[in-house]
Amino acid sequence: MALALSSAVPYSTLQQLVLISRHGERERLFKHQNLTESGPEGGPSLTVAGLKHISSVGVALRARYLTPETCGSRCLVGELRRGRWAAHELYAESSGLARTLGTAEVMLRGLVPLAVRGGLPIPVYSPPDADDFVLRGYAGGKCPMLTARIAEFRAS
Repeated sequence: MALALSSAVPYSTLQQLVLISRHGERERLFKHQNLTESGPEGGPSLTVAGLKHISSVGVALRARYLTPETCGSRCLVGELRRGRWAAHELYAESSGLARTLGTAEVMLRGLVPLAVRGGLPIPVYSPPDADDFVLRGYAGGKCPMLTARIAEFRAS
C-alpha cells in the first residue's frame, strides 16, 4: 500500500509524507492449498492480530504527523491537522488483492477516524494487476529485469 499525505501550504516544515507498507500479518498458507498470490484473494487472509497491528500504524502516524499536541514541528499543516476532512490532502493506493485492500482500509481508519471525515470513505486507488508495476512489479513477469533477478536469486 502506498499512502501520501500532503499540504499545499508553502511555509510548512513538512510538506509531504509518503509511506509504502506491506499488508498486515496473514494466516499460514499450507502447501496443499490451491490459494495462490495471483488469485483475487492474494493468498491467505489477514489475521485479527495483523489488523490490530496495521490499525496501530495508522494511529501512530496520526499522532506523529497530524495531531498538534504530539507532533510538534513534524506536523503537516492543512485541514487534516485541524481535525477536518480534506480529501485532496490524502491519496492512498493499494494493489487490488483482498488482503492489501483490507490493510489499507484498516490503516486509514486509524489515520483519519470516521468522526473526522463525517463517515465518508477514503478512496483507495488500485490499478489493474496487469498495469501494477509499482506495488506488484514482481508478480507475473511484469518487469523482465526484476523477474530475471528473482530467478537468479532463487537459483543461488
